[in-house]
Amino acid sequence: VDSFPAIVASGILFWLVHLGKPNLVEVSLSLPGGIAVAYVTLRTGSIWPAIIAHCTMNLIPGGIAMVWR
Repeated sequence: VDSFPAIVASGILFWLVHLGKPNLVEVSLSLPGGIAVAYVTLRTGSIWPAIIAHCTMNLIPGGIAMVWR
């Protein structure tokens, strides 16, 4: 409960980094995604699960795009 503001602030920073990108889906999902990776980092005490999650979030749309081309 005490960490809620930190999780939300981290999610907002994550979102701000993604603002201005041409993919509106990426921009709109970056806030909840940022909150999720902040929560995972806090919960596990390690940044590695968040890094793996972020890589996965990048690889899945790229893989889908490759299949559909």
